Amino acid sequence: MNRDIVRGIAEGNPLWVTPLALPIALFASQSWYMTALFALAVPLLVVLTHALAAFLERWFPPDYSFLVVLLTGGTLISLTELGLALAGIVLPTRGLYLFRSIAVSGVMLWPVREGRRREESATERISRATGLAVGFLLGLVILSVMRIPVIQGGFKPAHSVAFGLFLLALGRIVVNKVSVRGNSPEKERG
Repeated sequence: MNRDIVRGIAEGNPLWVTPLALPIALFASQSWYMTALFALAVPLLVVLTHALAAFLERWFPPDYSFLVVLLTGGTLISLTELGLALAGIVLPTRGLYLFRSIAVSGVMLWPVREGRRREESATERISRATGLAVGFLLGLVILSVMRIPVIQGGFKPAHSVAFGLFLLALGRIVVNKVSVRGNSPEKERG
């Protein structure tokens, strides 16, 4: 299972997921406090969503797996956001939690699509989802470490979408290179 998680970091979070995760990462990488909050919450919610959705999918036809993940992710994200707002950790500034959360949980559909295509078991899919979560976490940390000091230094373009997209894509490419090098055929033979 650990090998599946490591492989999922590269395969489960491809470069095209970066623009989908960008709004979350740009919001989270504005301060160390928000980075820490999102670094804890997002990976936990991704894995929990897929574990719960894999359980719930037993009662639905296979064609509804995307819908189950969207609704499960949307509900968990909404409840978490509402809980954080009620606890005073984040400000309750926006309404329509569930609708926005369903859109955010669309980022999580990659493991479902891949799992259905490859006819993976629930355990393999959760490993792929864990890889997705770890990939997001690494991208967020790299983005925050590079972006927050630049923002604090007064560099105005650091707030732009283009700058964030560039840094996230750069982090994703580095993670892919490292994980591909770690799974080289020479290493497996030796």
